[in-house]
Amino acid sequence: DSAAGGAADDIIPFEWMRCRCPLRVDTVGTSIAPQTTDGSVIMQVTLQAPLLFWQERRQWMWHKKWCLPRILVSIKGGGSSSDELLAMVSSGTLNQSDSTLRDQGLSGECIRRLVPSSTGEEREAVFSSLLFRHTSFNCGNRAFRLFVTVLSPQAGSASLPLACMLSSPIHVDARKRTKAERPDSEENDVRLVHRQPQLQPSIPAPPVRSSSGADRAPAVGARLEVAAATCINEGTPVLGGLSLQAMLAAMGSAVLLVQADYTIIACITPDPFGFSSQRLIGSSLLSVIHPEEHLSLVQTTRALLATTAGGLMSGSASVRVLHRVLVMGSSEAVVADSIIAVPHSDQQQLLISSRYAIPVEQSPSTSPGGVFRVMPNMPTIYDR
Repeated sequence: DSAAGGAADDIIPFEWMRCRCPLRVDTVGTSIAPQTTDGSVIMQVTLQAPLLFWQERRQWMWHKKWCLPRILVSIKGGGSSSDELLAMVSSGTLNQSDSTLRDQGLSGECIRRLVPSSTGEEREAVFSSLLFRHTSFNCGNRAFRLFVTVLSPQAGSASLPLACMLSSPIHVDARKRTKAERPDSEENDVRLVHRQPQLQPSIPAPPVRSSSGADRAPAVGARLEVAAATCINEGTPVLGGLSLQAMLAAMGSAVLLVQADYTIIACITPDPFGFSSQRLIGSSLLSVIHPEEHLSLVQTTRALLATTAGGLMSGSASVRVLHRVLVMGSSEAVVADSIIAVPHSDQQQLLISSRYAIPVEQSPSTSPGGVFRVMPNMPTIYDR
């Protein structure tokens, strides 16, 4: 595939190369031991869409305010399928004299568990909504590298790096430029390119297996999704000849069932936020939430779950949240109005129903703190 900003024949290939892990801590602060093995894990890293190629400087580039294309990591090897392995994406500039990593930092969910693929022959993880934290201009005009590391977590000690790959150099610019800012630029100047919608990758949901390796019965979320899918596929009417899914979709709602660790286990409506159910199930809810609002969402949902688990509230509990989501086919986040509920106090799960509100650039709440707001879901009713 050709990249924006140059003809295919003139573009330097964007490559991933094996390397020794230069990191000493992961993105959550856990120590990483020096890498002592290499070759036991076969890793492949794929970008869903190409970066920008800056023809004038003969190098790859990206904008700090643009989310990186989705990154698919797949591996073979690494021990038994029951052994937990993690994939981590990081970035930084390399010091040529001693190969140390500087200017580290990506925003978003940078570490994910590697899960079995649909065939069971590989393990894979998908990363989305990642943003560079720094620009090349502010880091001595140095190019950045992306690093993908496979980690084996060890109880009570540093994680073991099993494999690591680094990308070709990437010049990180602050933002897309306009023709008015660069009147002498040619029309095909890569710094003026508008971001194109990303194509949807076909990534099947991981199979659900027990520790013995045998298939187990679907979880509550899977059963709920099967029931909802049966309802709409078989045309079973719920009201006015419409299925439950059809009614929710017609009202513009995106409804998800999410575990307490934010893993999406069911899509009650088709194509939430423009993504297919196969893409979302098994991934993290945080992958569609704007990175600047991850912490606020985590704090809100943990408080909600704690309220029901602690017996402070019987039955279900819910809040209404205004927040930003990253939707399929758009390079800009949009504001969503969501109801987040704990449907059963004895199950640590979240039922989330979202509707689009207004674009971020039109919101009066685009302050440095973001648009995240928490409100009561139901008005308080006082006895008379």
